[in-house]
Amino acid sequence: MSIAETYDAIGGVHRFMVDYPTTISYHEKALEIKKAILPSNHLDLCTTYNSIDFACKLSGDYTTGLSYYEKVLVIKEKKISQNSFLLAITYNNIACIKQLVGDYSIALI
Repeated sequence: MSIAETYDAIGGVHRFMVDYPTTISYHEKALEIKKAILPSNHLDLCTTYNSIDFACKLSGDYTTGLSYYEKVLVIKEKKISQNSFLLAITYNNIACIKQLVGDYSIALI
């Protein structure tokens, strides 16, 4: 897992450098490793999914970003309390993307 964590860290550095394609590339490498060794609903996947969706959002690729936020939501809905602030953050992230693409009716739900 340390290699995956290293890829995630390098991706984070590139995000601060506003190099979103490279950011996403490193996080995808980390995700590939994590998916090979972790169950598909493991919470550690959420960290990398969130890193990818955030970089997608920053780069303006809202559709791809939303797809990763939705993967996070599926995992969190099964693994954490429905009253958890972590789940609320995920709902908020999805609503923000919906708002950015002009889908206000869904963003308010």
